[in-house]
This record gives sequence, structure tokens and C-alpha cells, in this order.
Amino acid sequence: MPAVRLEEFHGLPVEAAERVLAACNAAPRFAREVAAARPYGSVAALADRAEAVARGLSWDEVEVA
Repeated sequence: MPAVRLEEFHGLPVEAAERVLAACNAAPRFAREVAAARPYGSVAALADRAEAVARGLSWDEVEVA
């Protein structure tokens, strides 16, 4: 999946945003929770949210990721 600018990411339909995120981490909850928290004020804020969600994944979800 090609890189997506933050502004483009915010404008994507939920399903498309989740597909973009799944390229980084395939755990469905990761993509769902990070996409649901849009819009982000910065790339750093997006990265912080992604890290927080990833840290909260169960081991079974990590294995999927």
C-alpha cells in the first residue's frame, strides 16, 4: 500500500483507513481503534495512539500482527 499523507488518511472511509493501518499491524483491533480516533493533530499524535493501542494488544492479537 502506498504511503498516505495525514490529511488524506483523515479523509478516507473507515474501511480504507483500516486497510492502510493493517499494512503496519494486521491485528483487527489495532486498525479499528487507531482509525476510530481520527482526526489526529499530527503524525506524532497518530504514532502515539498507534503505540498505545499496540501495547494493549493481547498476545493472540500480537501473533496476528
